[in-house]
Amino acid sequence: MIGKLEFLVFSDIHDNWDFLEMLREKYSKYDFVAFLGDVSNRYDVELAKELVPYVDYYIPGNMDNREIEEVFSHKSIHEKVLRYGDYNVVGLGYSNPTPFNTPGELSEEDIYEKLSSLPISNHTILFTHAPPKGILDETSSGLSVGSVSIRRIVDEKKPLLHMFGHIHEAIGVAKDGTVFANLPPAYEGGYTVVEIEDGKPIVNFLKVE
Repeated sequence: MIGKLEFLVFSDIHDNWDFLEMLREKYSKYDFVAFLGDVSNRYDVELAKELVPYVDYYIPGNMDNREIEEVFSHKSIHEKVLRYGDYNVVGLGYSNPTPFNTPGELSEEDIYEKLSSLPISNHTILFTHAPPKGILDETSSGLSVGSVSIRRIVDEKKPLLHMFGHIHEAIGVAKDGTVFANLPPAYEGGYTVVEIEDGKPIVNFLKVE
């Protein structure tokens, strides 16, 4: 029997201090809270420190420098695997290369090598910061900017659920065996609650009132 799991996940807070109030209120209601990266456009370490008590798991975004990563080091699941009942949670932070030379970028070769070494299966909840190529990854100008290596991995290994942020214009849910979700950005008050029971993920996009 596949167990039941309910968790809150958010990404791309980008200096929205008001988002903290929601986390403080709701943190204890879920099995865990996961943050998929991008604390601040200004590398605001103080915001990172305020977030830490309300985050169980973290992966770095492309806008998170080493100082911010250090604040979250004991919560990081970047390149790690956790067991949650019948599910395993796998994390990989950063993004594929961008035109902006941000602190947290990996080559496609590195992304594929790192993800290939992790145990991903149809019982896996996969958290990445960047989307897979061609799935919920279009910018406002219509460019598909997701990672070809992440796409290759999800096509090969078919995780149960794959959640990411990074491309703020492509919010949505898609299903192709795997359930994919590009999260509503936290800088606009968005967050996501996921319920999984009997191997079926239900993704709920919510917004701070």
